[in-house]
Amino acid sequence: ALGHQRLSIIDLKGGDQPRIDTNSGDCLVFNGEIYKYKCHAKNLKNLGIKIKDNSDTEVLFKLLQFYGIEKTLAIIDGMFAFAYFDGKQKTLWLARDRMGEKPLYYYHNGASIVFGSEIASILLNPTLKNKTLNKKAIINYLHMDYIPLGQTLINNIVKVLPGECVKFKSGSLRKNFYWSMQLSPKTKKSKSKISKDLDFLINDSVKNRLLADVPVGVFLSGGIDSSLIAMYAKKYQPDIESFTIKMGSDSYDESEYAKKVASHLKIKNHCIEFDENELVNSLDQVEKKLDEPLSDPSLLPTYTLAKFTRQHVKVVLSGD
Repeated sequence: ALGHQRLSIIDLKGGDQPRIDTNSGDCLVFNGEIYKYKCHAKNLKNLGIKIKDNSDTEVLFKLLQFYGIEKTLAIIDGMFAFAYFDGKQKTLWLARDRMGEKPLYYYHNGASIVFGSEIASILLNPTLKNKTLNKKAIINYLHMDYIPLGQTLINNIVKVLPGECVKFKSGSLRKNFYWSMQLSPKTKKSKSKISKDLDFLINDSVKNRLLADVPVGVFLSGGIDSSLIAMYAKKYQPDIESFTIKMGSDSYDESEYAKKVASHLKIKNHCIEFDENELVNSLDQVEKKLDEPLSDPSLLPTYTLAKFTRQHVKVVLSGD
């Protein structure tokens, strides 16, 4: 069984899921976004493959059907987690993007598999009998402020890792990495070449992430990361607006820097003040949504800022 609750960003009318081919039994549920999907759509059409709507979901589905899992993962770029069932091979594939931007969890009991974007959805499944805390993961979390590798705080529930693909067929499970980061540069580059490469990469990244059928904005703190992203975004979307949070304590307040950047870039900036009462209220809401503890306290102001920003736009680029 594959289920999906959609946040509509691209092709609001045509991108419904699960994506199903009734002839083959192939099925896809997909969270995230495939960048440059229109180029892939054009290539598929040139091969005579019919694309029935303008969504990246449809493009990913057709790529998987035509090329298979391995080649598709090699040619796509994006932030994604997906489950693809190959009807002919009776095989389920779970895959996560290269940097692990989108979450994907699963429980495998030796005969069946349960998976989801949230641990909470797996805990609801009656096949998960042993819902006990993973004490080793708790120790790791307290020691490092995060849970390493594929562990979670619940025994037997694990994460699909960044750049990992999981194959499930006839009760058996196999895992492999389709991508890993190369930490050592193959060739040495001059500072000017590195600068040009970085400029190209950030420019290309921001341009691709601005593609949406809903309004897009920018979180702006006035720091290097968000200011750079705002600059590149303004280049491709001249009317883009930015959103900033003003903290009650001067030691944490960066709103003046954000105002200066917005003024320099000629971007309309929206600023909301964050008080202690709002923090307490947001903690109550955030706590209900978290599958596991998260040691980053900026989660609270970010949630509050997102709630405010949602009144204006549906998508934002952030300094992360």
